[in-house]
Amino acid sequence: MTTTLKRVFKLGNLELPDLDDSMTPEQVVALHVRAYPTFKDAEVAAPIVDGDKYVYEILKPKVGTKG
Repeated sequence: MTTTLKRVFKLGNLELPDLDDSMTPEQVVALHVRAYPTFKDAEVAAPIVDGDKYVYEILKPKVGTKG
């Protein structure tokens, strides 16, 4: 019997559902941009397995300085 792990996306304590499992993790995060504009330039880390799910950490973009 094969178990399919569900995907969730995390930013700190915020856990977001997978809106479409046929999309790449980056595409799913892009769908969440309307509700979370800071995700616009975010990166998605490689998944880790946590129980019965893949957890993708959303990494905030690094703030650069000019100079």
